[in-house]
Amino acid sequence: MKSCRCQFSFLDTKHEGGINMFKLHKYESNKNLQGSTKGRHNVARIAGVTFALVGLLATVSLPSYAAPKAVKKPALFYKLPLSFQKSGVIRNGADFTYAPLEYTKKDGVTFTGVDYDLAQAIGKKLGVKIKYSNSDFGTLIPMLQSKRVDIVLSFATVTLARQETVDFIQYSQSGTGILVAKGNPANIRSLDDLCGKNVGLQSGAVQVPIAAEQSVKCVAAGKEAVNVQEMGTDAEVRILLRSGRIDADLLDAPVAAYAVTSAPADYQIVPGANYAARPHGIMLLKGNTKLLKVIQTAVQQIMDDGSYKKILAKYNVPNLGLKVAKINGATS
Repeated sequence: MKSCRCQFSFLDTKHEGGINMFKLHKYESNKNLQGSTKGRHNVARIAGVTFALVGLLATVSLPSYAAPKAVKKPALFYKLPLSFQKSGVIRNGADFTYAPLEYTKKDGVTFTGVDYDLAQAIGKKLGVKIKYSNSDFGTLIPMLQSKRVDIVLSFATVTLARQETVDFIQYSQSGTGILVAKGNPANIRSLDDLCGKNVGLQSGAVQVPIAAEQSVKCVAAGKEAVNVQEMGTDAEVRILLRSGRIDADLLDAPVAAYAVTSAPADYQIVPGANYAARPHGIMLLKGNTKLLKVIQTAVQQIMDDGSYKKILAKYNVPNLGLKVAKINGATS
């Protein structure tokens, strides 16, 4: 009889990292198992152990891990153009020097204001993040045109001239106020008193044509023209006002009011001055109809659910808001 060198494997369990690992042990026999009763018993015993271990393996349970839950998006998210669904971001351009509408906190970095909070609320309704680009107001429409931003939410007045380039979603309304130095040294009481005076304006603002129209009226009445000085930001205009280099600052009425509240020793408002009240709107480049409509819906929801009213109250401008988010609607 030939002898065989047979190897059989017994399995021991070894616990590693919470998972049962199996270690093989060799069993060797030099006996002739085919002609040996003992060999047959060994084979049967080993076969039984093997089948038992196969059954054991079938019942071994590995640790289970819950699949990550999908983040639920609001319904308006799925109405956005596909590119915004993929990026999850809408880029907003704004001039953060125009308190209380958009400005930075004392750290000079953190954005805040009516328009900032409104943009955040819109982002929440749409299920996207709002990414901000801080730039002088006069550069914002060119940024839209060059597609460096997707929207401009920066208290832009709705005008016919601007509607030639952009579409608006109305959300607020105000007129133009006249801010003067404390004591009103130039004795300005109305726009008619600006004839021959030095007046500061923010470049690109709606007050630029208002001052130009008034200057024409002054000349037609035989008076001196308005001497206009344009600056990149209203903060720069106010530096001129405090230093006496200009006699008045034409700006949006709520911004004038905030300036007086913030620095009552430096400024005062000309009483009753609230000229050319017009709506303000979010600007989008013409042709972005799908994005325009979905943002309009988000703004209307914010108006309807009371969120916008709370934002206005937070910044003490309760009368600034509108109740209907109209598209465009300029009359002049």
